[in-house]
Amino acid sequence: SPWTQFSFRSRRAIAGPFLYMMLIIQKVLGLFDLAALYWARYRNPAAGLLAPYLSIVNSLIHLGAAMRSRRYNPGAWTAGLLLLPGGLYSAAAITRADAASARDHERAFVGGMLLHLIAIVIILSSRPEPQDGRSG
Repeated sequence: SPWTQFSFRSRRAIAGPFLYMMLIIQKVLGLFDLAALYWARYRNPAAGLLAPYLSIVNSLIHLGAAMRSRRYNPGAWTAGLLLLPGGLYSAAAITRADAASARDHERAFVGGMLLHLIAIVIILSSRPEPQDGRSG
């Protein structure tokens, strides 16, 4: 396909810096999901709670932003229809299967919050400066 003929750098130029950054952040969060699932499989099954809590935190951020601004944002429907119900169901299933404690849920929630905080800092620090010299 023509898409495979482009190098990684040209894809970045075509997609634009913001979209490129969002794709990188999704890959990083996906790697943390994968690491949590491997850790859950081979060390501590309750560590698998990080994956659903990443979805739960992400959905709460998108739904909260939509409610605060009273406008649609790109992740609101996905958050409400897929991420929040799927995350809650997955967290409940892991708890039933492993008898995860409240402390395990707390650790997973805090881990999800920290990873999203890192993503938000990356997003805000890489925003282009306004051309008129004003901030934000």
